[in-house]
Amino acid sequence: GVGTLIVVLAAEWTSTRAVAGDTDSAERWFVDHAARIRGVRRVVAAFDRHVWGGAMIGFALVTVLMATLQNASAADARWDHQKGTSLSLILDGQKLWTYHYAAKDNVPYFHPVNLPNGPTLTNFAPKDHPWHRALWFCWKTVNGVNYWEWAQPKKPGATELDPDGVPAGWTRFSGNETVETDADGARIAMDIHYGTGDTVVLKEKRRIVAGVPRADDSYTIDWHMTFTAQDREVLLDRTPPGPTAGGYAGLSYRAPDNITQVRVIDSEGRTGMDARGPKSRWVDASGVIDPQFGPSGLAIICHPKNERY
Repeated sequence: GVGTLIVVLAAEWTSTRAVAGDTDSAERWFVDHAARIRGVRRVVAAFDRHVWGGAMIGFALVTVLMATLQNASAADARWDHQKGTSLSLILDGQKLWTYHYAAKDNVPYFHPVNLPNGPTLTNFAPKDHPWHRALWFCWKTVNGVNYWEWAQPKKPGATELDPDGVPAGWTRFSGNETVETDADGARIAMDIHYGTGDTVVLKEKRRIVAGVPRADDSYTIDWHMTFTAQDREVLLDRTPPGPTAGGYAGLSYRAPDNITQVRVIDSEGRTGMDARGPKSRWVDASGVIDPQFGPSGLAIICHPKNERY
């Protein structure tokens, strides 16, 4: 079968107001559009609520992971929680995914993200970009400070960055951790702080809801994020998009190095490098990670309530 990781992004720039999304219409939209991307037969969208608020910006993310399971059930799953460090879903002895959030990790991330009885979709700290964290959220620059790449070179005068270094701007789990698990899934809530030196410039309330595999052979990982500026204005920026690089920030994904037969298409029908850069409602990337499992991929879909949708 075909396994797909679908990421739906909903965001709104606002002041101090909170807005509740239309759960039913959002889910209907998602199912309709996801089915058109690659003929996906089973889709689960957990649009329970989108809420935006805070002193500067509000943000919500929904990630839906779909996979073909082999008669999975909630009874086959268990949770491994290491307080202050990680949470894993174990299915039939296989680690389906792990969410890492220890402060020492520089930025919280998911790795591995596996298809049940299938390949690993994520790539952690590849040699060419050791700051790539599989499936993770990271700003590029905040007030001109780099939060993305590691800052320290391996030796004085070198241009190659140290994979064991840290960014000039840091993204850290800062406490207020709440993890609840049961037969239906896990609910994670925590505070994430962004800063440089000893100064916190941005605070995030993050909530992740992760379900166990359902009867229709799918499971979900839903992200909800709210950001609040601290004692001064915050400018969130990125490098300008170029023909082959730049323009990156936010929720990010790194595929395995061994992926082949890569296919990229966006909502306007553009393919390959032509789909890179122009605005679109969604973009889908797929390929073969392990020939015995066939194609797997990831789609990022812009939620229709986004200001620039």
